[in-house]
Amino acid sequence: MEATLSLDEAPALNGAVEASSDAGKTPAQVFKYADHVHVGPGAADCPHGTDGQCEEAEHFHAFCRLPNQFQHSDIRQRALAAKARRLRQLKDPEADSYQILEADMEILLAEGDREALVDELVNAEWYKDHLQAVRELQEGEGDEDSPWATVDKDRERLQQILALDPDRRPAEEQAELERHLAKYDEAVEKTRDAIQKPRRDAMGALEMSELVDLVRKQRIDAEVNSAFMETYSKWEWFSGTTKPTTGKLRERVFATIDELEQADVEIINALRDTFSELEAALQRGATGN
Repeated sequence: MEATLSLDEAPALNGAVEASSDAGKTPAQVFKYADHVHVGPGAADCPHGTDGQCEEAEHFHAFCRLPNQFQHSDIRQRALAAKARRLRQLKDPEADSYQILEADMEILLAEGDREALVDELVNAEWYKDHLQAVRELQEGEGDEDSPWATVDKDRERLQQILALDPDRRPAEEQAELERHLAKYDEAVEKTRDAIQKPRRDAMGALEMSELVDLVRKQRIDAEVNSAFMETYSKWEWFSGTTKPTTGKLRERVFATIDELEQADVEIINALRDTFSELEAALQRGATGN
């Protein structure tokens, strides 16, 4: 949805990107476009969590679904408008956002920390570089001689072992898998560093003022993309979060967008996680898993 991940948003560990697998999931789990959300003590086990009859004050129950094509178009237009407004603010000398940004750029120029600026610029593409490194290493998946030919299955097997009671885990197999996957993570890191090196070298040859200009542009891009994503998510949750019912007609949980914004943090987190999983399922379906 027209945004890029920052280094902070990218997975913290090298193996996190490819850690999950759909191999053990049912078709309903992989291609899931709607789901119920339950928040509060005992809410997940509430007998009325999906029929709309719950009277527990501490329970929050909702039915979440992705927007249809008409809703998606409206939500996207709202997000694009928010993105455009944020861009104008960051380029308007009379706006506080512009003044804050330019003050930060003056500090960067005065400090002259070339390495820090290069790191920030290169790491903005960390997630893409990581995925490219993973693809390059796993291109030989069909080659039996490749040490990483079965890495996805190995990772899935380790997850299965760790899900067992400690006394039932095959210790030798677990230890070997952990060593093997640690080596794989090191190989991914080394490959990713090689992918980044040409950009790092090119940026290292630039003047400080040129590096600061690139950082300014990058931070503006990150800000406007963040505005797009925040607005898209907010209106997606608002339109797609309805009260559970056994009937066909569904009523929105939140009467206004302000009511959504004032919701408890536990509810916001649950909605974020649920819609993120639904979006991921949609992407898996679009790419044929």
